[in-house]
Amino acid sequence: MSQFGSDFSANQYGAIVFQGLLEVDQDDLGPTPPNWQGADYDKLNKYGFICSLLHGAVPSKPVQYYAQRKGGGLLHAVIPDEKMAATQTGSGSKTDLYVHTEDAFLLNQADFLSFLYLRNEERVPSTLYSIRSHGAVNENMEKLFDPIYQCPKDANYEDNQMNPGPTASVLYGNRQLPFIRFDAAEQIFNENAGQTPEALYNLTEFWNEAKELINSEYVPNSGDVIFVNNHLCAHGRSAFVAGQREENGKMVKCERRQMLRMMSKTSLIHMRSVTQTDNPYFVMEEHLGNIFDLD
Repeated sequence: MSQFGSDFSANQYGAIVFQGLLEVDQDDLGPTPPNWQGADYDKLNKYGFICSLLHGAVPSKPVQYYAQRKGGGLLHAVIPDEKMAATQTGSGSKTDLYVHTEDAFLLNQADFLSFLYLRNEERVPSTLYSIRSHGAVNENMEKLFDPIYQCPKDANYEDNQMNPGPTASVLYGNRQLPFIRFDAAEQIFNENAGQTPEALYNLTEFWNEAKELINSEYVPNSGDVIFVNNHLCAHGRSAFVAGQREENGKMVKCERRQMLRMMSKTSLIHMRSVTQTDNPYFVMEEHLGNIFDLD
Protein backbone atom coordinates (compact mmCIF):
# COMPACT_ATOMS: atom_id res chain seq x y z
CA MET A 1 0.00 0.00 0.00
CA SER A 2 2.85 2.38 0.75
CA GLN A 3 4.34 1.73 -2.68
CA PHE A 4 0.93 2.12 -4.32
CA GLY A 5 0.49 5.54 -2.69
CA SER A 6 3.44 7.06 -4.54
CA ASP A 7 3.48 5.02 -7.76
CA PHE A 8 2.25 7.21 -10.63
CA SER A 9 4.24 5.33 -13.25
CA ALA A 10 3.16 4.19 -16.70
CA ASN A 11 2.63 0.67 -15.33
CA GLN A 12 0.42 1.67 -12.39
CA TYR A 13 -3.25 1.04 -13.20
CA GLY A 14 -4.44 2.94 -10.14
CA ALA A 15 -6.51 0.27 -8.38
CA ILE A 16 -5.85 -2.74 -6.15
CA VAL A 17 -8.43 -5.48 -5.57
CA PHE A 18 -8.19 -7.36 -2.27
CA GLN A 19 -10.29 -10.50 -2.71
CA GLY A 20 -11.62 -12.10 0.46
CA LEU A 21 -9.79 -9.62 2.70
CA LEU A 22 -12.24 -10.18 5.53
CA GLU A 23 -15.25 -12.23 6.51
CA VAL A 24 -18.60 -10.49 6.86
CA ASP A 25 -21.07 -11.98 9.35
CA GLN A 26 -24.22 -11.82 7.24
CA ASP A 27 -26.53 -12.76 10.11
CA ASP A 28 -25.11 -10.01 12.31
CA LEU A 29 -25.31 -7.54 9.44
CA GLY A 30 -29.03 -8.17 9.09
CA PRO A 31 -31.27 -7.15 6.18
CA THR A 32 -30.01 -4.36 3.94
CA PRO A 33 -31.92 -1.15 4.83
CA PRO A 34 -33.94 0.65 2.09
CA ASN A 35 -31.36 3.43 1.78
CA TRP A 36 -28.14 4.79 3.28
CA GLN A 37 -30.08 6.83 5.85
CA GLY A 38 -31.18 3.57 7.48
CA ALA A 39 -27.68 2.14 7.88
CA ASP A 40 -26.75 0.93 11.37
CA TYR A 41 -23.21 2.19 11.89
CA ASP A 42 -22.93 0.34 15.18
CA LYS A 43 -22.61 -2.75 12.97
CA LEU A 44 -20.53 -1.07 10.25
CA ASN A 45 -17.82 0.86 12.10
CA LYS A 46 -15.65 -2.22 12.68
CA TYR A 47 -15.41 -2.63 8.90
CA GLY A 48 -14.64 1.07 8.58
CA PHE A 49 -11.73 0.61 10.95
CA ILE A 50 -10.25 -1.96 8.57
CA CYS A 51 -10.64 0.51 5.71
CA SER A 52 -8.93 3.26 7.72
CA LEU A 53 -5.93 0.98 8.28
CA LEU A 54 -5.54 0.59 4.51
CA HIS A 55 -5.72 4.34 3.96
CA GLY A 56 -3.24 4.93 6.77
CA ALA A 57 -0.77 2.53 5.18
CA VAL A 58 -0.63 4.62 1.96
CA PRO A 59 -0.18 6.91 4.01
CA SER A 60 -3.34 8.97 3.63
CA LYS A 61 -5.79 10.48 6.10
CA PRO A 62 -9.52 9.65 5.99
CA VAL A 63 -11.51 12.87 5.52
CA GLN A 64 -15.14 13.87 5.17
CA TYR A 65 -16.79 16.17 2.64
CA TYR A 66 -19.77 18.40 3.26
CA ALA A 67 -20.55 17.80 -0.43
CA GLN A 68 -21.23 14.17 0.45
CA ARG A 69 -24.74 13.91 1.91
CA LYS A 70 -24.76 17.48 3.22
CA GLY A 71 -22.83 16.73 6.34
CA GLY A 72 -20.00 14.41 5.49
CA GLY A 73 -19.16 11.34 7.49
CA LEU A 74 -15.93 9.35 7.26
CA LEU A 75 -17.71 6.11 6.30
CA HIS A 76 -20.53 5.94 3.76
CA ALA A 77 -22.95 3.05 3.39
CA VAL A 78 -23.75 2.78 -0.33
CA ILE A 79 -27.15 1.14 -0.76
CA PRO A 80 -29.56 1.04 -3.72
CA ASP A 81 -32.49 3.38 -3.10
CA GLU A 82 -35.65 2.71 -5.10
CA LYS A 83 -36.42 6.44 -5.18
CA MET A 84 -33.05 7.08 -6.87
CA ALA A 85 -32.90 3.91 -8.97
CA ALA A 86 -32.53 5.74 -12.30
CA THR A 87 -29.93 8.29 -11.14
CA GLN A 88 -26.21 8.46 -11.85
CA THR A 89 -25.36 8.05 -8.17
CA GLY A 90 -24.22 5.34 -5.79
CA SER A 91 -27.87 4.95 -4.75
CA GLY A 92 -28.92 4.16 -8.31
CA SER A 93 -29.36 0.68 -9.80
CA LYS A 94 -31.47 0.55 -12.96
CA THR A 95 -28.92 2.28 -15.22
CA ASP A 96 -25.20 1.73 -15.74
CA LEU A 97 -23.22 4.08 -13.52
CA TYR A 98 -20.76 5.65 -15.96
CA VAL A 99 -17.11 5.57 -14.90
CA HIS A 100 -16.09 8.72 -13.05
CA THR A 101 -13.45 9.97 -10.68
CA GLU A 102 -15.05 10.69 -7.31
CA ASP A 103 -16.24 14.29 -6.94
CA ALA A 104 -14.78 15.38 -10.29
CA PHE A 105 -16.42 18.77 -9.65
CA LEU A 106 -13.99 19.51 -6.79
CA LEU A 107 -10.41 20.74 -6.98
CA ASN A 108 -9.68 19.01 -3.68
CA GLN A 109 -11.32 15.70 -4.45
CA ALA A 110 -10.26 12.58 -2.54
CA ASP A 111 -6.82 11.21 -3.36
CA PHE A 112 -7.73 7.63 -2.47
CA LEU A 113 -10.98 5.67 -2.17
CA SER A 114 -11.82 2.33 -0.65
CA PHE A 115 -14.91 0.28 -1.48
CA LEU A 116 -15.60 -2.57 0.92
CA TYR A 117 -18.30 -4.99 -0.23
CA LEU A 118 -20.47 -6.26 2.60
CA ARG A 119 -22.72 -8.08 0.14
CA ASN A 120 -23.21 -8.21 -3.61
CA GLU A 121 -25.75 -11.01 -3.97
CA GLU A 122 -27.12 -9.51 -7.21
CA ARG A 123 -23.62 -10.19 -8.66
CA VAL A 124 -23.23 -6.66 -10.00
CA PRO A 125 -20.00 -6.14 -11.98
CA SER A 126 -17.83 -3.22 -10.91
CA THR A 127 -16.23 -1.15 -13.65
CA LEU A 128 -12.76 0.38 -13.57
CA TYR A 129 -11.01 2.60 -16.10
CA SER A 130 -7.44 3.88 -15.86
CA ILE A 131 -5.95 6.82 -17.73
CA ARG A 132 -2.80 4.68 -17.97
CA SER A 133 -4.62 2.20 -20.24
CA HIS A 134 -4.21 4.62 -23.16
CA GLY A 135 -0.43 4.35 -23.12
CA ALA A 136 1.36 7.50 -24.27
CA VAL A 137 -0.54 10.79 -24.35
CA ASN A 138 -2.02 11.14 -27.83
CA GLU A 139 -3.34 14.11 -29.79
CA ASN A 140 -6.88 13.80 -28.40
CA MET A 141 -5.63 13.61 -24.83
CA GLU A 142 -3.32 16.61 -25.27
CA LYS A 143 -6.40 18.83 -25.74
CA LEU A 144 -7.73 17.80 -22.33
CA PHE A 145 -4.99 19.76 -20.54
CA ASP A 146 -6.72 23.01 -21.55
CA PRO A 147 -8.88 24.39 -18.67
CA ILE A 148 -12.00 24.78 -20.82
CA TYR A 149 -14.23 21.96 -19.56
CA GLN A 150 -17.36 22.28 -17.47
CA CYS A 151 -17.42 19.91 -14.47
CA PRO A 152 -21.05 20.00 -13.27
CA LYS A 153 -21.93 18.90 -9.79
CA ASP A 154 -23.31 15.37 -9.85
CA ALA A 155 -26.90 14.14 -9.65
CA ASN A 156 -26.91 14.20 -5.83
CA TYR A 157 -27.46 17.95 -6.18
CA GLU A 158 -30.77 19.53 -7.08
CA ASP A 159 -28.85 22.45 -8.60
CA ASN A 160 -26.36 20.36 -10.56
CA GLN A 161 -27.33 21.99 -13.87
CA MET A 162 -25.03 25.03 -13.68
CA ASN A 163 -24.78 26.73 -17.04
CA PRO A 164 -22.24 28.18 -17.29
CA GLY A 165 -20.08 27.29 -14.30
CA PRO A 166 -16.36 27.37 -13.56
CA THR A 167 -14.15 25.33 -15.87
CA ALA A 168 -11.13 23.08 -15.35
CA SER A 169 -8.89 20.73 -17.28
CA VAL A 170 -9.66 17.01 -17.55
CA LEU A 171 -5.99 15.99 -17.49
CA TYR A 172 -3.50 17.65 -15.15
CA GLY A 173 -0.16 17.11 -13.46
CA ASN A 174 2.69 15.62 -15.45
CA ARG A 175 2.22 16.07 -19.22
CA GLN A 176 3.55 12.59 -20.06
CA LEU A 177 2.00 10.70 -17.14
CA PRO A 178 -1.09 12.77 -16.30
CA PHE A 179 -3.79 12.56 -13.67
CA ILE A 180 -7.46 12.70 -14.64
CA ARG A 181 -10.62 14.52 -13.47
CA PHE A 182 -13.53 13.02 -15.40
CA ASP A 183 -17.24 12.24 -15.12
CA ALA A 184 -18.73 10.93 -18.37
CA ALA A 185 -22.35 11.25 -17.20
CA GLU A 186 -22.09 14.90 -16.19
CA GLN A 187 -19.52 16.22 -18.62
CA ILE A 188 -20.72 14.50 -21.81
CA PHE A 189 -24.24 13.12 -21.40
CA ASN A 190 -25.69 15.95 -19.29
CA GLU A 191 -27.37 18.14 -21.91
CA ASN A 192 -27.27 21.07 -19.50
CA ALA A 193 -23.54 20.85 -18.80
CA GLY A 194 -22.90 23.94 -20.92
CA GLN A 195 -19.85 22.62 -22.72
CA THR A 196 -18.64 24.69 -25.66
CA PRO A 197 -18.75 22.88 -29.04
CA GLU A 198 -14.95 22.53 -28.88
CA ALA A 199 -14.99 21.10 -25.36
CA LEU A 200 -17.82 18.66 -26.12
CA TYR A 201 -16.09 17.48 -29.30
CA ASN A 202 -12.82 16.86 -27.43
CA LEU A 203 -14.60 15.02 -24.62
CA THR A 204 -16.56 12.86 -27.06
CA GLU A 205 -13.44 11.91 -29.01
CA PHE A 206 -11.72 11.00 -25.75
CA TRP A 207 -14.72 8.99 -24.54
CA ASN A 208 -14.89 6.99 -27.77
CA GLU A 209 -11.37 5.82 -27.03
CA ALA A 210 -11.71 5.49 -23.26
CA LYS A 211 -14.90 3.40 -23.19
CA GLU A 212 -13.11 0.61 -25.07
CA LEU A 213 -10.60 0.41 -22.21
CA ILE A 214 -13.10 -0.05 -19.36
CA ASN A 215 -12.72 -3.24 -17.32
CA SER A 216 -16.17 -4.59 -16.39
CA GLU A 217 -15.38 -8.27 -15.78
CA TYR A 218 -14.84 -8.15 -12.02
CA VAL A 219 -17.80 -9.14 -9.83
CA PRO A 220 -17.05 -8.36 -6.16
CA ASN A 221 -17.88 -10.82 -3.42
CA SER A 222 -18.62 -10.19 0.24
CA GLY A 223 -15.39 -9.24 2.00
CA ASP A 224 -13.66 -7.86 -1.10
CA VAL A 225 -12.11 -4.38 -1.07
CA ILE A 226 -11.26 -2.19 -4.06
CA PHE A 227 -8.69 0.49 -3.28
CA VAL A 228 -8.43 3.27 -5.87
CA ASN A 229 -6.10 6.16 -6.66
CA ASN A 230 -8.76 8.74 -7.53
CA HIS A 231 -6.32 10.68 -9.75
CA LEU A 232 -5.52 7.70 -11.97
CA CYS A 233 -8.55 5.44 -11.98
CA ALA A 234 -12.27 6.04 -12.49
CA HIS A 235 -14.93 3.66 -11.22
CA GLY A 236 -18.57 2.72 -11.88
CA ARG A 237 -20.86 -0.31 -12.03
CA SER A 238 -23.28 -2.10 -14.31
CA ALA A 239 -27.07 -1.76 -14.08
CA PHE A 240 -28.95 -4.27 -11.93
CA VAL A 241 -32.27 -5.04 -10.27
CA ALA A 242 -31.88 -4.41 -6.55
CA GLY A 243 -32.75 -7.46 -4.47
CA GLN A 244 -32.89 -9.90 -7.37
CA ARG A 245 -30.41 -12.11 -9.19
CA GLU A 246 -30.56 -14.58 -12.03
CA GLU A 247 -30.52 -18.28 -11.18
CA ASN A 248 -30.92 -20.86 -13.97
CA GLY A 249 -32.54 -18.30 -16.23
CA LYS A 250 -34.98 -17.07 -13.58
CA MET A 251 -34.90 -14.00 -11.33
CA VAL A 252 -34.96 -14.89 -7.64
CA LYS A 253 -35.03 -12.69 -4.56
CA CYS A 254 -31.84 -12.01 -2.60
CA GLU A 255 -30.49 -9.55 -0.05
CA ARG A 256 -29.87 -6.13 -1.60
CA ARG A 257 -26.37 -4.88 -2.32
CA GLN A 258 -24.44 -3.05 0.42
CA MET A 259 -21.03 -1.42 0.19
CA LEU A 260 -18.91 0.90 2.34
CA ARG A 261 -16.94 3.84 0.92
CA MET A 262 -14.14 5.80 2.56
CA MET A 263 -12.10 8.72 1.15
CA SER A 264 -8.72 10.11 2.14
CA LYS A 265 -6.19 12.87 1.43
CA THR A 266 -2.42 12.60 1.62
CA SER A 267 -2.08 16.18 2.92
CA LEU A 268 -4.33 18.29 5.14
CA ILE A 269 -2.10 21.30 4.55
CA HIS A 270 -2.70 21.64 0.80
CA MET A 271 -6.49 21.79 1.18
CA ARG A 272 -6.58 23.95 4.31
CA SER A 273 -8.21 26.87 2.49
CA VAL A 274 -11.35 24.79 1.92
CA THR A 275 -11.67 23.01 5.29
CA GLN A 276 -13.54 23.97 8.44
CA THR A 277 -11.56 26.29 10.69
CA ASP A 278 -11.80 23.97 13.69
CA ASN A 279 -11.67 20.69 11.77
CA PRO A 280 -9.02 20.28 9.05
CA TYR A 281 -10.46 16.84 8.20
CA PHE A 282 -13.79 18.36 7.07
CA VAL A 283 -13.77 19.69 3.49
CA MET A 284 -16.24 22.49 2.72
CA GLU A 285 -15.57 22.89 -1.01
CA GLU A 286 -18.77 23.04 -3.09
CA HIS A 287 -17.64 23.38 -6.70
CA LEU A 288 -14.20 23.84 -8.26
CA GLY A 289 -12.73 25.93 -5.46
CA ASN A 290 -15.93 27.64 -4.29
CA ILE A 291 -16.92 27.13 -0.65
CA PHE A 292 -20.38 26.33 0.69
CA ASP A 293 -22.21 29.42 1.96
CA LEU A 294 -24.06 28.16 5.01
CA ASP A 295 -25.17 31.59 6.26
